Amino acid sequence: MLVPGLEDAVLRAAGGEAALAVQRYGEALAASARAAAPVGAPRPGQPHLREQIAWVPTGAARGELRLPVRALYTDSGTRPHVIRARTPAGLHFYSARQGRWVRTRQVRHPGYAGTHWFRRAIPAAAGAVDDPVLAAALVALAQQAATAAGFL
Repeated sequence: MLVPGLEDAVLRAAGGEAALAVQRYGEALAASARAAAPVGAPRPGQPHLREQIAWVPTGAARGELRLPVRALYTDSGTRPHVIRARTPAGLHFYSARQGRWVRTRQVRHPGYAGTHWFRRAIPAAAGAVDDPVLAAALVALAQQAATAAGFL
């Protein structure tokens, strides 16, 4: 719980409808996140980022939005960093700047600004909840959770 009492207040205010609203919002948030996620090619042997986003109910009025770690990098970006080879074969990639395939032990990655796709997905899912007050509260809770996870 990120804001003391806010989750419980939301659930009490809506009565029995709260559990349904939470589930509807969670499912809509997962669908909205899948639609907004970058479309780039998946890594070899891994499912596409969009296929890894799921809403998993964990109780009557609770659930978890499951996202892979790389979702954070594509959304929020990365700082400049060094990428080092994990194997003796080193890194092997095509360098557009040099116009050829290159093999090296490390590279200096310039960083990535991120696309903030998840930030747009949170309010887009609010339409799944009929009560506008409850929808606003669920959006606020989702934004708090996303901030705590490093997305916002």
